[in-house]
Amino acid sequence: MKTFWTSFYSYKGGVGRSLALANVAALLVKRGHRVVLFDFDLEAPGLDTYAAFADAKEKPGIVEYVAEFQRHQAAPEITPYVHAVSLPGQLRGKLWIMPAGRKDKAYNRLLARTRWADLFDAGIGMPFVENWKLSIEQQFQPDYVLIDSRTGLTEIGGVCTTAFPDLVVVLFGLNEQNIEGTATVARYIRESKLERTPQIHFVATPVPNLLLDKKGLLRERLEIAEKTLGIQLAGNSIRYWPSAALIERLFVLDESFSEPGLAQDHNALCNKITDFNRNGLDFLLSQSEEAIRADDVELGAKLATVLATEFSNRSEAVFCRSRLARLGNGVGEAVQLAEQAFALDPVYEPPFEFLSAHYRRAKQFDRIEAMCEQLLRLSSRLPRDRKNRVLMSIGELRMSLGNYIQAAQHYKQLLEHALDDERRPPLLALVYQFNAAESARRAGQNVPLSTWEKIIHLFEGLPVLEGPPILAANRHEALYIPYALTGDIPKARDSLLKAKRIAETANDLETMFSVRDYRNVNRAEFRAINDDLLAALERGELWDGTKLPAQTKELRPED
Repeated sequence: MKTFWTSFYSYKGGVGRSLALANVAALLVKRGHRVVLFDFDLEAPGLDTYAAFADAKEKPGIVEYVAEFQRHQAAPEITPYVHAVSLPGQLRGKLWIMPAGRKDKAYNRLLARTRWADLFDAGIGMPFVENWKLSIEQQFQPDYVLIDSRTGLTEIGGVCTTAFPDLVVVLFGLNEQNIEGTATVARYIRESKLERTPQIHFVATPVPNLLLDKKGLLRERLEIAEKTLGIQLAGNSIRYWPSAALIERLFVLDESFSEPGLAQDHNALCNKITDFNRNGLDFLLSQSEEAIRADDVELGAKLATVLATEFSNRSEAVFCRSRLARLGNGVGEAVQLAEQAFALDPVYEPPFEFLSAHYRRAKQFDRIEAMCEQLLRLSSRLPRDRKNRVLMSIGELRMSLGNYIQAAQHYKQLLEHALDDERRPPLLALVYQFNAAESARRAGQNVPLSTWEKIIHLFEGLPVLEGPPILAANRHEALYIPYALTGDIPKARDSLLKAKRIAETANDLETMFSVRDYRNVNRAEFRAINDDLLAALERGELWDGTKLPAQTKELRPED
């Protein structure tokens, strides 16, 4: 694995350089990457002003590291100067920050003594930088290092744009100063006498939210920038949003942030950076998708070899090899690799989904239970929605196996989570309430009549039942239970008949979830189950022998 070094540079300040770097870093960590940040804006450091980066605040960093090197003429141990940071939310990747420094009384004195030009003139600048990079790569094994560079034409800016990076992300405003200064820096980078000249990616920011008229000022400035820099800016911009200029914020992790366009722009920038990294895991995964779509077995085998060699300890890479093995009809190998991927990182969802489906078809339900239990032990790392899906899966599985007491515990926990979530849709509230009540009933617990009435109220409050027919059929079948248990036998019967009619619109290859068995069944099985439920209803009971209260209305004849 090769670390990809990326510098974020702007000729002028005020274009959101640090904001872009911080949010791209958060996105990379969210995607499961290991990321190190450098705050190389030594005269005006700012990364430690982000609340999410507080773990690195007032800690030794770049200034102290360089001072220690100058004092002893030997690179110091790197770990005291790089600090782990815990971002909000359940993110799979890891983040470290090498801050500018402590910003104490000694900071300015140490900074003033640093002479980058002297280091490079003496011939020790590049060896020092290369050793620095090697120390970071060996100690932290990052996928990406993002460097927040100094603005302007400075020594530090020159080091950040030539000595360190594989890629320089140049952010610029659309006024004349920004465009002309950016062009000067771009020429400097391209003409630098290095064995390996960094790639350059230009980003216009912040772009005003103006109409892009053919003769408007925004169109004019964009065309001038493209002509001066010799580039096309389509898709390479970040829109202006007022609140982004008022607070240091990782808005890409904030679901309450009100401007999705800004998050989309930073996602696009993150994708561009990963595209530049041709040896990175993201690019290999995208190539693998192309091989799978093209049914290219030969390319798939080559990619599998690279993934095994370079990323053997990454769950995404191992599971990608599982998918590539299926391309070559290696089903056994595919399952084995998926199991390895799950073992490496159970929180990574695709291996779990693949193995759950495989084990269900093979009737290896104990393996599904074991995976779910392992995930629930890691619940602190799971986003709320993912934890709820796992609870739902293991609840359904245990209901289908008749382990009602355990299932009731899972569904109770799921319902408690749902009650704390103000964002849950009404249909989801209905699903959680029903499963909690039905699992408790089958476990022999007393379910108050008011609970079933509440479920009916939730159901009847829905204007429509969203989703394909197979889901609507399941929901009508399920709702016959609360109707029957509250004595409304006509509606219970009507629900079953609706479920049966809706099921007829499905094709023979589709499966539907049956509330009686808590598993998917084909259309013929669903019809037969519904007939059994109707027959039991005629006897005044549920299919499991539960006696129903006296009906509140006469049974209606079947249409």
